Amino acid sequence: MSEKHESRAVAVERVDDLAVLRIAAGKGNALSPALVEELLEVLRRPDVAEESRGLVLTGDGRFFSTGLDLVALEKLDRAGMLLFLDRLQGLLAQLYVWPRPVVAALNGHAVAGGCLLALCADWRVLARGEARIGLTEISLGLPLPQAGLEITRAALTPAAWAQVVYGGQTHVGDGAAALGLVDELAEPAKVVEVALERLRQWARHPAVAFHFTKAAARDPVLLRIRNRHDQQQEAWVDLWFSPPAQAKLAEVREKLTARKS
Repeated sequence: MSEKHESRAVAVERVDDLAVLRIAAGKGNALSPALVEELLEVLRRPDVAEESRGLVLTGDGRFFSTGLDLVALEKLDRAGMLLFLDRLQGLLAQLYVWPRPVVAALNGHAVAGGCLLALCADWRVLARGEARIGLTEISLGLPLPQAGLEITRAALTPAAWAQVVYGGQTHVGDGAAALGLVDELAEPAKVVEVALERLRQWARHPAVAFHFTKAAARDPVLLRIRNRHDQQQEAWVDLWFSPPAQAKLAEVREKLTARKS
């Protein structure tokens, strides 16, 4: 049985005792301050946090998420950017240690912050074809935030981590799977269906056992995120407002604006 609950940019569908969260924010499902707050809010909702035995996270249309909303973030001063980064890292951490199984159904492009969201899941299903996934932050002159750094280190082998993070490129299909960015490929129309199949396999286990096992593996990563959170966050925002990074960001914004006109 399927039941839908609509919110501003995140649609929540109940499929029996599972929750499907679909990001439908437009603009490539870019991570604006408003979208980050809504995702945090949805993850805390009783029907998701308490009544669901598992979670599928997916996107709408051609995009899972293309990462940070550079147009919306241009309006923030340093204090605003520090707050946004804190909330974004809080979202990544909350999703990473969510006590029940999480499967990312990557219906389309998952780039930069969108890729980080996907790497928080326990399993990732990518649409075959043109859907791309990767971490492009370094090409903008930005490092990964502390949460992203620790989550990617835990998810990828050292060789794959170097190729993905230092390379700053996006990957498709079998190439993405070989790097460990995704675990499974599916036809675009069946990505959510395949993700639900995987989720049902894991959600049938006792929830306490799953939570204990996942926490034992992931809590040490969360502790490493917290240990350097404040120091690394200040340094990241310094780089965000540095002239080289601002010049790169302006170039990207200009291209985005040209595409929409």
